[in-house]
Amino acid sequence: MIKILYVEDEPSAAQVTTRILSKFYNVTYRKNGQEALDTFIEDPTYDIIVTDIQMPLMSGLEFLGKVKELGYNPFSIVTSAHNEFSFLVQAIELRINKFLIKPINANILLEYIREFTSIITTRKELQNQKQRYENLKHIINQHSLISIINENGELIDVNEKFMKVSGYGKDELIGQKCSIVKHPNTPQSYFHSMWDTITKGEIFHLEVQNLTKNGKSYWLRGIVSPIFNNDHTIKEYMSIMEDITNEIEQQQHIEQLKKEKELQYLQKAVKVSEQALIDLIPLPSAIFDGDILAYQNSEFQNLFLLDSTKEKNLFELISTDCIELETKVFDLIGENYLVKLQQLDDGKKLIILARS
Repeated sequence: MIKILYVEDEPSAAQVTTRILSKFYNVTYRKNGQEALDTFIEDPTYDIIVTDIQMPLMSGLEFLGKVKELGYNPFSIVTSAHNEFSFLVQAIELRINKFLIKPINANILLEYIREFTSIITTRKELQNQKQRYENLKHIINQHSLISIINENGELIDVNEKFMKVSGYGKDELIGQKCSIVKHPNTPQSYFHSMWDTITKGEIFHLEVQNLTKNGKSYWLRGIVSPIFNNDHTIKEYMSIMEDITNEIEQQQHIEQLKKEKELQYLQKAVKVSEQALIDLIPLPSAIFDGDILAYQNSEFQNLFLLDSTKEKNLFELISTDCIELETKVFDLIGENYLVKLQQLDDGKKLIILARS
């Protein structure tokens, strides 16, 4: 609501005017310039001052002069019972907005105030918009990497976040091609696509890998948008990007864990498959991984136990003497056994024994 500070030393006039103004506005009444000045110093948010000129302790013009000395410039309406030239000159010097001769015409006074109110409301809305813009700008600057490039792809402005993440100083970036932060893994065709889009006046959405000054990789996601002149021609281009390095690294970590888990499942499946293969073979059989016995069926285990008292047991015979042979006959527990050796895809060896 519009705040009015009304100053008048004549009680009857003050009572009538205060009653009229209070119907529409937030009005504070003071009876002389000194009281008004003390009130204004305590609360300098008054939008309009309506003051008489000639008053005890401090005149209205002197009061307005003090207000301006404090650095404030509210709308002002000066009232006077005298149309004196000296007062008019001083009022002009103080840039008084309106001047009213007493007795005050309430309709004219309200008309002046409505005129000021319209201007004040517009100013406040513009100020609010400016404040919202500044708040938004601050939030974006804290969160996003912002850069502006010209039609040649040269950087003409960057914000603090851009410098912090990239590791470059402003003087190292301004005038350089935006490719100064390009990662070798990013294909040139990606940027050709970007330029084709933004030079048509359209917004380009991107997710790109960049490189810091010290060679560290980082990831960004955001937009590159044209900035237009009043005639709708493109003036320059602005990028607003979010640092998503942590997100990408977490995704890569999850993918690595998935691959490791899948490998574990595969290894388990292979083990189950190999053991099942051995169990299905009715003859003594086993699988060797190098010189290590990996899997064997019960027939092979029995044969191994029976022959383990010899100077060279079955495991040693097969792992050494049969390592390069496809077939060989062994004398095991008084009987001849034909040993068949077959190489598996993973490098292990399948051994099958049969009486010859």
